[in-house]
Amino acid sequence: MGTLLLLVVLLEFNAIHISGWQ
Repeated sequence: MGTLLLLVVLLEFNAIHISGWQ
């Protein structure tokens, strides 16, 4: 479960990073 949570957080962070770049 911890790994899944980490993956979700990573995806969220990535989405925010892409939003910032655009």
